[in-house]
Amino acid sequence: MSSQLIDVIAPVSTYMNICNFVPTVLKAVKTGSPSAFSESLLLISFLNQIVWFSYGIQTWTMSILTSNTIGVIVNVIYVAIFYRLSKAPLRLGGVLAAGAALTLFFCTTTLSILDLCALIISLIAAVAPLELVLKAFKSKDSGCIEPISLLLGLFCSGSWFVFGRVHQNMTVIIPNGIGHIILWAVALAYLAFAKGPKPAVKRE
Repeated sequence: MSSQLIDVIAPVSTYMNICNFVPTVLKAVKTGSPSAFSESLLLISFLNQIVWFSYGIQTWTMSILTSNTIGVIVNVIYVAIFYRLSKAPLRLGGVLAAGAALTLFFCTTTLSILDLCALIISLIAAVAPLELVLKAFKSKDSGCIEPISLLLGLFCSGSWFVFGRVHQNMTVIIPNGIGHIILWAVALAYLAFAKGPKPAVKRE
């Protein structure tokens, strides 16, 4: 695959992933409840976007920079909505201040430190979907797994893995490769428990 093509496909996959979360946000706004959000996953996503936005600035990799610029802006909106619905303005201020401080640190630190931070944070984000596998195994039901989100996640991680291979960037290859494998595990769990738990057999 040519570098020009994957330089377009990878950011597009990120935009699609971002848009996939819009229905959840609209549902939360409509109901006035933040229960549709997972605070931990929201903050991990926010942190992940910040570190890769900073990486894009430091390396001046336009595909990474453009996709994560949009990602940071959208995640700020998501975080603001979540804490507004949670009626926790002080926590919102703290999260945004921490995000600004981390962005400044990541943009001014050495590239080797930024590489390490990006790798660690991305790996944390990559393993987060394992929670869905555990839920599916525990309940014997894959209702907690959204198939469209799963397909978009596979497309996104696969696209960025190829991007890393084409540009020989291990910081991009490793987390996206691991994330892609984990999402296939989620897909297997979805297929295994798609029919839900077996009904209990009544004894006479």
